[in-house]
Amino acid sequence: MRFDGVRFSSWRPADGKPLIKRFTALLSASDGSLWIGTIDGLMHLQNGKLYTYAKPEDRATIATILEDRNGTIWVARYHLPKGGGPLCRAGEAELVCYGAKEGLPAQYILGLTQDSDGYLWLGGDILCRWRPGSAATCFDEVGRQGKTRMDIVDVAGGASGSVWTAIDAVGPQFGVRRFSGGKWSPLIVPGFDSPSIRAHALYFDRHNSLWVGTSNNGVYRIHDGVADHYARAGGWTLEQCRILLL
Repeated sequence: MRFDGVRFSSWRPADGKPLIKRFTALLSASDGSLWIGTIDGLMHLQNGKLYTYAKPEDRATIATILEDRNGTIWVARYHLPKGGGPLCRAGEAELVCYGAKEGLPAQYILGLTQDSDGYLWLGGDILCRWRPGSAATCFDEVGRQGKTRMDIVDVAGGASGSVWTAIDAVGPQFGVRRFSGGKWSPLIVPGFDSPSIRAHALYFDRHNSLWVGTSNNGVYRIHDGVADHYARAGGWTLEQCRILLL
């Protein structure tokens, strides 16, 4: 759908045929083109033409699309084919994917961000810090190197090399947690008790406020150590929270 400030309209390719897909991610790139993630691959809308980055034998669901500081497009994937890598770079004609053979042990990736040093932080069944040409450094829930399953659904880069994670469960080791200096800590401020909140979406705005979208309890904004809560009677759905964070 396209919104022009007044109304929504359904977008169709130049051939007029509707796209019959289940869409999972969108990114408006710096060159004005649109990257589209689906349940079975990646699409690119540029100059009115739609390109598909999906081989029949390498279809996977796109969770997140990221444009790095050099303009490179990266995608995080899950529901991978056998031997497929969870992190891919969009090449000129196809996806170039990275997995265990390239030093990236994650089985799937849902959250993706880039830090000030140019490293990619990847969240999925494990938290990893990686960049091309080097082996990934991965961390378990207590900050030691390891491969403990975590189910991180989103990540957001914080200040001073830290990263925030949304771990899909409630309890002492779950919720929104910060990883910095090799240590994990929960996000607990007035109005926001992370271990009791099931977070699904994270976003830092230009004022360095952290926005947290939850599965059933609305949206939180954390700034200067205080949380504001935005909700409505009956709760918010996850889809509504993701729209707000866009």
